[in-house]
Amino acid sequence: MSADRTAGGKQWVTDTNAILVAAFVLALPAVVTLDRLAGGSTRAVFLTTLAVGLLPAYLYSKLPRQYSPGRAALWGFGVALAVLAVIAGVWAALRGVLGDDGASIVGFSVALLGCLGLVRVWQPTGNA
Repeated sequence: MSADRTAGGKQWVTDTNAILVAAFVLALPAVVTLDRLAGGSTRAVFLTTLAVGLLPAYLYSKLPRQYSPGRAALWGFGVALAVLAVIAGVWAALRGVLGDDGASIVGFSVALLGCLGLVRVWQPTGNA
Protein backbone atom coordinates (compact mmCIF):
# COMPACT_ATOMS: atom_id res chain seq x y z
CA MET A 1 0.00 0.00 0.00
CA SER A 2 1.27 3.45 -0.77
CA ALA A 3 2.15 5.94 1.91
CA ASP A 4 -0.54 8.42 2.95
CA ARG A 5 -0.21 11.84 1.47
CA THR A 6 -2.16 14.77 2.83
CA ALA A 7 -3.89 17.51 0.87
CA GLY A 8 -5.67 20.23 2.75
CA GLY A 9 -5.13 18.37 6.02
CA LYS A 10 -7.27 15.38 5.00
CA GLN A 11 -5.69 11.97 5.53
CA TRP A 12 -8.13 10.21 3.19
CA VAL A 13 -6.75 11.99 0.11
CA THR A 14 -4.13 9.44 -0.89
CA ASP A 15 -2.85 8.33 -4.26
CA THR A 16 -4.50 4.92 -3.92
CA ASN A 17 -7.86 6.42 -2.94
CA ALA A 18 -7.64 8.80 -5.90
CA ILE A 19 -7.14 5.81 -8.21
CA LEU A 20 -10.10 3.96 -6.71
CA VAL A 21 -12.39 6.98 -7.14
CA ALA A 22 -11.24 7.61 -10.72
CA ALA A 23 -11.63 3.94 -11.66
CA PHE A 24 -15.10 3.64 -10.18
CA VAL A 25 -16.16 6.89 -11.87
CA LEU A 26 -15.43 5.10 -15.15
CA ALA A 27 -16.82 1.75 -13.97
CA LEU A 28 -20.29 2.96 -13.02
CA PRO A 29 -21.47 4.25 -16.42
CA ALA A 30 -19.69 1.37 -18.13
CA VAL A 31 -21.54 -1.27 -16.13
CA VAL A 32 -24.89 0.49 -16.56
CA THR A 33 -24.32 0.35 -20.32
CA LEU A 34 -23.17 -3.27 -20.12
CA ASP A 35 -26.22 -4.15 -18.02
CA ARG A 36 -28.48 -2.82 -20.75
CA LEU A 37 -26.53 -4.60 -23.50
CA ALA A 38 -26.22 -7.89 -21.63
CA GLY A 39 -29.88 -7.98 -20.67
CA GLY A 40 -29.33 -7.85 -16.92
CA SER A 41 -26.47 -10.35 -16.65
CA THR A 42 -25.31 -10.18 -13.03
CA ARG A 43 -21.98 -11.85 -13.80
CA ALA A 44 -21.20 -9.39 -16.57
CA VAL A 45 -21.92 -6.40 -14.37
CA PHE A 46 -20.16 -7.77 -11.28
CA LEU A 47 -16.99 -8.90 -13.04
CA THR A 48 -16.70 -5.69 -15.04
CA THR A 49 -17.17 -3.55 -11.92
CA LEU A 50 -14.63 -5.64 -10.04
CA ALA A 51 -12.01 -5.50 -12.79
CA VAL A 52 -12.40 -1.86 -13.83
CA GLY A 53 -12.71 -0.64 -10.26
CA LEU A 54 -10.00 -2.61 -8.49
CA LEU A 55 -7.36 -3.79 -10.97
CA PRO A 56 -5.92 -0.27 -11.50
CA ALA A 57 -5.32 0.13 -7.74
CA TYR A 58 -3.71 -3.31 -7.58
CA LEU A 59 -1.40 -2.50 -10.49
CA TYR A 60 -0.52 0.86 -8.94
CA SER A 61 0.48 -0.82 -5.69
CA LYS A 62 3.02 -2.87 -7.65
CA LEU A 63 4.54 0.07 -9.57
CA PRO A 64 8.17 0.83 -8.81
CA ARG A 65 7.29 4.50 -8.17
CA GLN A 66 4.33 6.40 -6.75
CA TYR A 67 2.67 9.63 -7.89
CA SER A 68 0.80 12.54 -6.36
CA PRO A 69 -2.95 11.93 -5.87
CA GLY A 70 -3.89 13.96 -8.96
CA ARG A 71 -1.42 12.24 -11.22
CA ALA A 72 -2.29 8.86 -9.73
CA ALA A 73 -5.99 9.49 -10.46
CA LEU A 74 -5.17 10.19 -14.13
CA TRP A 75 -2.99 7.08 -14.25
CA GLY A 76 -5.76 5.00 -12.67
CA PHE A 77 -8.38 6.36 -15.07
CA GLY A 78 -6.18 5.43 -18.03
CA VAL A 79 -5.60 1.91 -16.74
CA ALA A 80 -9.30 1.50 -15.95
CA LEU A 81 -10.09 2.56 -19.51
CA ALA A 82 -7.63 -0.01 -20.86
CA VAL A 83 -9.10 -2.77 -18.67
CA LEU A 84 -12.60 -1.80 -19.80
CA ALA A 85 -11.50 -1.88 -23.45
CA VAL A 86 -10.10 -5.40 -23.03
CA ILE A 87 -13.20 -6.70 -21.29
CA ALA A 88 -15.58 -5.02 -23.75
CA GLY A 89 -13.60 -6.26 -26.75
CA VAL A 90 -13.49 -9.85 -25.55
CA TRP A 91 -17.15 -9.70 -24.49
CA ALA A 92 -18.25 -8.36 -27.88
CA ALA A 93 -16.15 -10.93 -29.75
CA LEU A 94 -17.32 -13.95 -27.75
CA ARG A 95 -20.86 -12.99 -26.82
CA GLY A 96 -22.40 -14.83 -29.76
CA VAL A 97 -20.49 -18.03 -28.99
CA LEU A 98 -20.40 -18.16 -25.19
CA GLY A 99 -23.37 -15.99 -24.25
CA ASP A 100 -23.21 -12.93 -21.99
CA ASP A 101 -22.02 -14.72 -18.87
CA GLY A 102 -19.36 -16.84 -20.55
CA ALA A 103 -17.99 -13.90 -22.52
CA SER A 104 -17.84 -11.83 -19.32
CA ILE A 105 -15.92 -14.53 -17.48
CA VAL A 106 -13.41 -14.88 -20.32
CA GLY A 107 -13.07 -11.07 -20.62
CA PHE A 108 -12.43 -10.75 -16.89
CA SER A 109 -9.89 -13.58 -17.03
CA VAL A 110 -8.02 -12.01 -19.95
CA ALA A 111 -7.89 -8.63 -18.16
CA LEU A 112 -6.75 -10.22 -14.90
CA LEU A 113 -4.05 -12.32 -16.55
CA GLY A 114 -2.87 -9.27 -18.49
CA CYS A 115 -2.52 -7.29 -15.26
CA LEU A 116 -0.69 -10.14 -13.54
CA GLY A 117 1.62 -10.32 -16.57
CA LEU A 118 2.42 -6.61 -16.20
CA VAL A 119 3.21 -7.13 -12.53
CA ARG A 120 5.55 -9.94 -13.53
CA VAL A 121 7.33 -7.58 -15.92
CA TRP A 122 7.63 -4.85 -13.30
CA GLN A 123 8.76 -7.28 -10.60
CA PRO A 124 10.79 -10.04 -12.24
CA THR A 125 11.10 -11.90 -8.95
CA GLY A 126 7.39 -12.71 -9.13
CA ASN A 127 6.29 -11.04 -5.89
CA ALA A 128 2.72 -10.59 -7.08
